[in-house]
Amino acid sequence: MRTKQPILASKLLTWSFMAYLGVLPMAGTIALRHLLMAMALLLAVFVAFVSFPHKSLVACRDLAIAWLPLGAWWSYLCIFPLISESPVVAWHSFRVDWLMSIGAGIIGLICSNRATLQGPSIFALGVACMVPVFVHWTLILFHWSGLLGPAAPLVMTWPDIWNALQTQWNAGWSVWVGHGSFLSPFRGFDPNHGNLGLAATQSVALLLPLVLTAWFQRNRYQAVLAFAGLALCLGSVVIAMSRGALIFCSLVVLSGLALQLLRNDWHFSVRITGFHGVVLAMIVGLGGLAIAKDPRWMLLNDKIQAAWMVEDPVGYFCNGPTLELEQRVRSSLYGTSPEHVDAVLAGLSGDGGRLLAARAGLDLVAEHPWGLDGSRHVFKHLIQEACDGVPKIEFAHSHNGWIDLLLALGWMGAGLYLTVFLAMMTWGFRRFRQNPSNPWAQALLLTLVFWLFRGLVDSVYREHPLMMQTALITYLAGRTWLTKT
Repeated sequence: MRTKQPILASKLLTWSFMAYLGVLPMAGTIALRHLLMAMALLLAVFVAFVSFPHKSLVACRDLAIAWLPLGAWWSYLCIFPLISESPVVAWHSFRVDWLMSIGAGIIGLICSNRATLQGPSIFALGVACMVPVFVHWTLILFHWSGLLGPAAPLVMTWPDIWNALQTQWNAGWSVWVGHGSFLSPFRGFDPNHGNLGLAATQSVALLLPLVLTAWFQRNRYQAVLAFAGLALCLGSVVIAMSRGALIFCSLVVLSGLALQLLRNDWHFSVRITGFHGVVLAMIVGLGGLAIAKDPRWMLLNDKIQAAWMVEDPVGYFCNGPTLELEQRVRSSLYGTSPEHVDAVLAGLSGDGGRLLAARAGLDLVAEHPWGLDGSRHVFKHLIQEACDGVPKIEFAHSHNGWIDLLLALGWMGAGLYLTVFLAMMTWGFRRFRQNPSNPWAQALLLTLVFWLFRGLVDSVYREHPLMMQTALITYLAGRTWLTKT
């Protein structure tokens, strides 16, 4: 029995794990995230084999309800290429996508196994996931102060940012303070604001339990510190005008507040209930601000109704909108401005198009109950096949993670992954009821709620979002079990 603990390796594992989580949602960091993942995986294997584990998570019967579905899901990913319709494509997808998520889960599992010694705290984990938020706020301040120039666009690549700073340097740093509105929709370096939304919402799911638990235990310093992180995340998504992120941040916050009512030791208190009211008021205020500054909210309902008017979603992608459809939409919007009608029609390729893609994906699922080839572009491939060529309107995926899973891996694959969520939630809720002061159990539940419902509106069960959720869910589950008080 080896009892000597490799403290240095554990610390390096912790830092590489947090760095890995920090860069996962950031665009243009594929090489860096692969390097950090390889480093963390090697360190995790070293720590697992060189040191005697403090407590064996894998062998714990209490965790069987959580680990068995996860093991079944990983096993299915490994054998799916053998039963796939296109084995060559399936093996390639397994190597570049699914295997990476398994590696991320192994890292999280081993990190949690060492958590009582060197693993990151819940606050450190939340801060690590906030790296894109910190970068965004830094660039917001640069943009507002004028350091990026008087005509800086709302989305800038890193070369554009560097060139703008060099121009300002050569001009003697002639800064125009207040060059633009502080709340202008500046999105920073990443044109896909969904990445920022994933990072911010995940950080909210980690920091909110810490805020509520610390305040409940009268640890005001920790509560205020975590609350500041919470405010930065929510403010970031409002400024970036990320509607999805605001919706799911609100869902996480409301779920966290509702969870407090299920505590065994809950009791009415002006101090506690008042603080919950402050958190709720912040969400309502930021939501109102977001709706006021983003006119797309006012079009959302009409775009959804227009998308439901399409009788054949697959045919819509193949042939594009028909004159009859346009007339029906215009008739349904009689009395509104021409600009509003044109925006709704254009939305059939945007917000409404997402609903159409999901509907078309459901039609295709019925034709391929066992999945196709496990690839990330299976929806695009099947639409092209149904259209006998390049469709008039082309989407890379169905914008629904569960439908994409069904198309890629079939009912069995999607069902196994759903079982992982439900089993983890059942086990996490049981741990929460046993010890309501354990913020790890709350963080696990809120993380599961976030990723479970986020998949209904976007394809997040692939690539870096899948790695992020797998690493965090395995780590949080391990910490929840290890934390007894």
